[in-house]
Amino acid sequence: MYLDRHIDDLQHKLSQCPQLQDASVIKAYPYAIKPTALDRIVITLSPGGVNCDNVELGGNVMYGRYDIDAHFFVPHKMGSPVATDIVSRFLRNCVDNSVQGIRLTQIDCDDLLRCYTAKCALTYYDRLEFGDDSDER
Repeated sequence: MYLDRHIDDLQHKLSQCPQLQDASVIKAYPYAIKPTALDRIVITLSPGGVNCDNVELGGNVMYGRYDIDAHFFVPHKMGSPVATDIVSRFLRNCVDNSVQGIRLTQIDCDDLLRCYTAKCALTYYDRLEFGDDSDER
């Protein structure tokens, strides 16, 4: 998956934050209905959009903007204030000088998932290398 290294770095950073120990931060998989409802907070990370240009003639070095999307799932039984709080703690712990932009949706109540949900896109501007399996910066 493209942006694997970037997502892994963010996931590792967030998993080390004491303020987010009550949440599971995982890589996203396609949505699927599960037979049980969530009983704890889950934050999924996935690649978002990429807009970059080649900066090396004849090479595969690209420079530009890319997004990492975060989806928040907070069980109804925890209440909507917890959903607001987890989004706030997430942003406090992942936003640094490398983040160039933030897009955040309102918190919605999803009765099918039995969760409060929200989406956030973090925009970065960096060098990306394509064409190999390492997806390194």
